[in-house]
Amino acid sequence: MRLIDMVLMAFSGLIAFWIRFGHVAVSSYYLNAFLIAALLTALIFPRFDIYASHRLEHLLSILRRVILAVIAVMLSLLLLSVIVKTTIIFSRAWMFTWTLVAIISLCALRLATYLLLRWLRRYGLNQKNIVIIGTGQMADNVITRLQQDAWAGFNISCCLVDETSVESRLAIQNIPIKTMPTELDTFIQEQRIDEIWIALPLKDEDKIQAILYSLRHNTVNIRLIPELNYAKLLNHSIINIRGLSIINLRTSIMTGTDYLLKWIEDKIFASCIFILISPLLLTIALAIKFTSKGPVLFKQKRHGWDGRIFTMYKFRTMKLHQEKTGQVTQATKHDPRLTPIGAFLRRTSLDELPQFLNVLKGDMSVVGPRPHAVVHNEQYKELILCYMQRHRVKPGLTGWAQVNGYRGETDTLDKMEKRIEYDLYYIENWSLWLDVKIIFMTVWTGFVNQNAY
Repeated sequence: MRLIDMVLMAFSGLIAFWIRFGHVAVSSYYLNAFLIAALLTALIFPRFDIYASHRLEHLLSILRRVILAVIAVMLSLLLLSVIVKTTIIFSRAWMFTWTLVAIISLCALRLATYLLLRWLRRYGLNQKNIVIIGTGQMADNVITRLQQDAWAGFNISCCLVDETSVESRLAIQNIPIKTMPTELDTFIQEQRIDEIWIALPLKDEDKIQAILYSLRHNTVNIRLIPELNYAKLLNHSIINIRGLSIINLRTSIMTGTDYLLKWIEDKIFASCIFILISPLLLTIALAIKFTSKGPVLFKQKRHGWDGRIFTMYKFRTMKLHQEKTGQVTQATKHDPRLTPIGAFLRRTSLDELPQFLNVLKGDMSVVGPRPHAVVHNEQYKELILCYMQRHRVKPGLTGWAQVNGYRGETDTLDKMEKRIEYDLYYIENWSLWLDVKIIFMTVWTGFVNQNAY
């Protein structure tokens, strides 16, 4: 959708030129204006939440933000034109016509998308599966509202109640009522639930906390439908969904503008670095190939964004050996499995360079929590509270924990707990400038580290 918006914005300028002058033989100044407008669209539109989920938003609200975003793009273009002193070149009538054409074309695109998605959702497509925890009046209100607005695309799988609740009904408005499963995390995964909506009164805080604890390993979105008397007292963001006040207890942080900035940062930085270090990558690959038997790259499964499994690449630094099933042994100081060149690569972190491929593929980011072996995740998630929440963002080549000294072997639980503390701080306080700071700290402290072996 971002690319389509950029193309439409530029094409609208060309149409406006044809309307104003009767031909399309544009000069280089106008071509530059089209290109700059497209780039401004990519930067400004996310600021108006154009690419956020509009599943629950009225069409007029969507169109209003599109109109404001187009006006912001055109005003920014006009400001740039004033700065570089090219306003005398451009026709004011053309600029005004361009604005109108862009508004009409982009609003038409949103209208078509809106109607298409409504049609698809009425036939069960493009749905989000949700579970409602609770069966009281709040749950009744939610079910009524979502069933009235079926086009919003929410499929209520069931309502869950705990064993101690007194509930004689088998269903609420045809939505089955089920007893809360012992393994709620497993139930959510098996049923492919996208979101959990908690419809419990705040006096049941212990139950709410127990639900959050049972889902500490899961990255599913969790929302609380509050009693309105208490909504403003809670220190979480509150959103409005079809007239319902809902508190986001835990939702994805990489959305809208933040997601776009992170994506641009990753792609541009990784592309530039990969091109610059290509000769070094080739040299290391040849050195590995000629000094030890086996493949150049070491591939290992790791948990990525939302806990998805991906294959991470590193230069092979160890002799070929067979691990026991379900076991991954961390490298240690003076590890006998290391090849001579492998020890150097690990000490200088050059073995990590192939992970720029993972960044370009979209599996990783330049900055983020370092990915751990899957078997280690399974071990530590049972020992450290909120361990799996580090997977709410993509793993990174370097991270806040690493530049603060928590890098290399984690031979004690305390070290791993501290690393997770830094990872979660990064996630909750992410900004583009924090990423830039971490990159500079990584370069400043150097790639050689006494904990890397």
